[in-house]
Amino acid sequence: MKAGLPLKCRFLRVGIAVVFLFFFTGLSCAQLPDSLLVPQETNGTFNASTPDETAFPEPFPPTLSIDRVELENVTCTVYGKVVPGTENTSITMLRWNWGDNSTIEEHLFPNSHDYQVPGRYTLTITAGQSDGQYRSASVAIDISPPVIPETPNGTVPGPLSMLPAGPGIIPAPPTLTLLEPVVNRMNVTLNGNLDPGGPGVNISYIEVDWNDSSSFNYPDLPATHHYRKEGVYTINITAIQSDGQATSRRISVELQAESPVVHAPVMENPPRENTPVILIILVTAIVVIALGAGIHQIFLKKRHAASLPDIPKALSVQEDLYNQAKKRGDLVTAAASAHMCAQMCRTYAEKNIGKREIYVSMAEKWEKIARSMAKSAAEKHGVSGKAPTLQPVPRREDLERLCEGTDIKPEALEAVLNVALEIAREGREGQAVGTSFIIGDAGAVMDHSRQFILNPFQGHDEKSRDILGKGIRGNLKEFAQLDGAFIVTGDGIVEAAGRNLTADMSRVKIPEGLGSRHSSVAGITLVTRSIGIVVSQSGGQITLFRDGKIVYTILP
Repeated sequence: MKAGLPLKCRFLRVGIAVVFLFFFTGLSCAQLPDSLLVPQETNGTFNASTPDETAFPEPFPPTLSIDRVELENVTCTVYGKVVPGTENTSITMLRWNWGDNSTIEEHLFPNSHDYQVPGRYTLTITAGQSDGQYRSASVAIDISPPVIPETPNGTVPGPLSMLPAGPGIIPAPPTLTLLEPVVNRMNVTLNGNLDPGGPGVNISYIEVDWNDSSSFNYPDLPATHHYRKEGVYTINITAIQSDGQATSRRISVELQAESPVVHAPVMENPPRENTPVILIILVTAIVVIALGAGIHQIFLKKRHAASLPDIPKALSVQEDLYNQAKKRGDLVTAAASAHMCAQMCRTYAEKNIGKREIYVSMAEKWEKIARSMAKSAAEKHGVSGKAPTLQPVPRREDLERLCEGTDIKPEALEAVLNVALEIAREGREGQAVGTSFIIGDAGAVMDHSRQFILNPFQGHDEKSRDILGKGIRGNLKEFAQLDGAFIVTGDGIVEAAGRNLTADMSRVKIPEGLGSRHSSVAGITLVTRSIGIVVSQSGGQITLFRDGKIVYTILP
């Protein structure tokens, strides 16, 4: 029964007990000599001692070191080690930015990479810890031109292949915009917006000097830091770009101690026998009760505030996409957006242990909404126009089964699907991108299409256009912003980009809410032995077509 009493009743009982304690103590003290009741003075002041502050071990970011770098022609192999910086934590991520605009990797030590062009590059490795702290390390790598063997009469062994030229824009330094810092007692959280200075570059990391003899590197904002002392601090934030350019900003914060310091009063005339002791005891008891009620209210407010999670910007954007799709009756896109919200909440739950239960609850709510939207879409379209079911990324055996009866190699289809997943997840320079790929039966597909623009892949040798090579993926992401589709042979050779599909779409039946890009891809797969992959610009949904029908619908 006692454990079930409300919190206010417990405070009231404690207050009453304190009143009686002070009352009986006052009666006892009233019988003591006045000499024992008078406070002892030293030079007119009282000696007040303060308890030692409890020292809490400060959390540290992970320890990251690069032991050695081995070069063999254009292949670079890096050895090192990474360990957690604090007990009861673990390494959750080891991210590699090779400095040549290639796809950022997540890989343990050791790791190797092939550079396409000789030059000097800066490799940046970022280690992430389970408590949210990060540590980065960089090393310069010099790639020398390959030695061309001498041949008779000074001839060159073979033709030199050239990759498609980039847009030719010289990137500027990164753009760094800071928002008002969030100060919670001795904790400071920085937030803002980061944008690279141009195409072909990205933000490598952010270095924050907290002005208290500590400096850390972070992969992105927000960044949080705990100060040990009050005062005014000028924080320096520097965003470093993959090409070495940097932008710095400063911001100042003023921190106050968590609780005010109470000094012992100087009593020039201590109370003597004329001071009513019982009155002092009653006043003290009332103050104690008032303080207890105040602390109770503060505790309730903090507990309520802790139950409200900070909604990240990315989740808010996805919620807007869901509401817009639902408003216009696009139930398929609404279901996909709700499913994406659920996945994001699951991710936030793993990263924010303090609010894990709240984010898990939100994830369950969005999963329920996604199932309801998918069911409503299926009922709306009936059997023939059934809404697609969201599925995981196809396994290798699924891709092999999908390629049966075509000239498509499963590894080529898998490579194209991986590029589509990267475009859906990353977009281009922070903006969502929609595009489509047609794989296999390339001759027939070219007969049922025409060029929107000049073909950027025309005239290049097959090796430089092979989808299985790493060097072409950056070009595919760049050209994905153009109107039209990519045409890829069954062996994985990119034939064209910016291609307008002209196949008849009158016999195609796809769910409502899917646009003309989906209809044209469905039409081309109906009249050819090809497979189509469409990346939706709204929601990042990926749809696979064969024989004019949807065979897979996945989210990145």
